[in-house]
Amino acid sequence: MLQFITSSFPVWGVLISYLLVYLSQLIIYYDVSAFRIPWKYCFLFGLLYLALAFQPFGWLPSFASFLFFAYFSWASSRCFSELAFFSLYPVVSFDIILKLFSVFILPTFVGPFHIGNYAFYELFAILLATPMNYWYLILVQFDSQTISRLEFKKRYSYMRLSYFTALAVIFVLYAIYSINLTIFDPKAKEGISKILFLVLFFAKTGYLSYLGQKVQNIFKKELQGEYQEHRRTLNDYNSLLESIYKDINRQQIQHAQEFKRISKQIKKKQAEPVKDYMDAYQAKHSLRLKPSDNQRKLDNIHLSSLRKLLSAKLLEAQNQGIQFSIEIPDIIDTYPIKDLLFISMLTELLENALYFSADSEKKSISLALFTEENSYVFIIENTTKENQVDLTNIFEEGYSTTDDKEGMGLKRVRDILNQNPSLSLNTLSRKQIFRQRLECSTEGKQTHE
Repeated sequence: MLQFITSSFPVWGVLISYLLVYLSQLIIYYDVSAFRIPWKYCFLFGLLYLALAFQPFGWLPSFASFLFFAYFSWASSRCFSELAFFSLYPVVSFDIILKLFSVFILPTFVGPFHIGNYAFYELFAILLATPMNYWYLILVQFDSQTISRLEFKKRYSYMRLSYFTALAVIFVLYAIYSINLTIFDPKAKEGISKILFLVLFFAKTGYLSYLGQKVQNIFKKELQGEYQEHRRTLNDYNSLLESIYKDINRQQIQHAQEFKRISKQIKKKQAEPVKDYMDAYQAKHSLRLKPSDNQRKLDNIHLSSLRKLLSAKLLEAQNQGIQFSIEIPDIIDTYPIKDLLFISMLTELLENALYFSADSEKKSISLALFTEENSYVFIIENTTKENQVDLTNIFEEGYSTTDDKEGMGLKRVRDILNQNPSLSLNTLSRKQIFRQRLECSTEGKQTHE
């Protein structure tokens, strides 16, 4: 394999070179597979590999490495082509990098410096093998473990064809080419040898790149499916929440009407103590029992998910005795960013407002959603127990102003803001009012439901 190093370097130089080759192949094996080899076996095989450095057959060390990797890949491989791939990849990839640099690249660019000893080219190529393989896999976007997981979601026969089959065929052809080259054309000077090498090299690169793109497309489809499912689930959740609070509100209105009838009867009979109690109860709960015009104001929202979210939170606030006012003067029929992100962000802001207004003295929330030039503006104000909230760390995970250390839920808002530069959020807190103004640029970024 290292014919120039073997013939030019002293014994210690040859041993160091073969040790570097073995370590490079081992690292490449770990890079491309999830299989791990016990260190004691790595050490013992390393000794054997160094012993093979001085035998007359140049292909034997590579063949020994192939058998070594095949032995430890056998138990975990789920088809023959996968076994062949993981067994051949470290040996073939190292050999390709070795020949690519020692035969093509280094002689071309280092030749003018009058370094004519091919042994130095081989040594430089060995040192470059590991980092070049790492960046090579990143460049072609190939992840064998991801492909393996996609391949084997179901059970198939061990001899079936898979994504690894074509790679295994390419590697076997390259192994045959390399053995032939070692025996019959050691200096790789013949044009046909170089042509065959380049054909196999580009075949490997092209197919690895194809698989990398295929995996990315599969993941995009799966991610889009999960996105749609999450969106549907969130929409169903808001619909369910809205229906629950509507039912609660309906029951409360019925009870209010019953109380009114009872109150009228009590007034006629002059039962003053009971009358006073009923009047006080009605005054206390009139806010949540009185049908609100806020639901009608939601008519300007033509996005079902957003409408259901605001409706559910409005009913939830009424059920908690929180005064909730809404102003939506403009028609809202598009999302400024992806709908799921926008809904998630508003959910966090509304949940935060409900949580802290419920603990405050005045229990009030004000919400406004309108358009302003090329932006959506979302303003939400809520009362707080504290006179002024410290805004220094409110977007940190787990930050809280309460004794139970329950977070304000604003970290998710910050993450969405960081992902979308078209969004800006201004936060203000004073005189027991917590106010957030969210501006969303709509230029070329609107999405419909």
